[in-house]
Amino acid sequence: TRAMVATVLYRLAGEPETDAAASFTDVPADAYYAKAVAWAASKQIVSGTGDNKFSPNLAVTREEIAAMLYRYADAMGKVPADGWFYNGASYTDAAAVSSWAKQAVEYCSMMGVVSGKDGGRFDPKGSAQRCEFAAMIDRFAA
Repeated sequence: TRAMVATVLYRLAGEPETDAAASFTDVPADAYYAKAVAWAASKQIVSGTGDNKFSPNLAVTREEIAAMLYRYADAMGKVPADGWFYNGASYTDAAAVSSWAKQAVEYCSMMGVVSGKDGGRFDPKGSAQRCEFAAMIDRFAA
């Protein structure tokens, strides 16, 4: 879920203190993920889903995970300077990747964090399974 990804990235960062408060109307202050979402939003790692909502229990897509990982890496100063992109992932469904996620998918592909599925697809709109996310985080944190 979106809350789970924010929480994992927050913990990966060492659970840093933050003065940010969760400003999303659907993130209760006492939720286990509230601090994580507030921190991630303050670092522009996550954003809302509209109407001042975060949708914490919404399944996260593969392109959303790539975007969050890329934004996390950027917030932590781990993204190289402009010009490093290799101009397009070689997935057979690369055209289906949303414009806001293309750079993130390329980054995560280049860094070996994400891999394709059968038929050379990335499946950008597909819900990421917990095991897929675990594998991505394992490779990302290595």
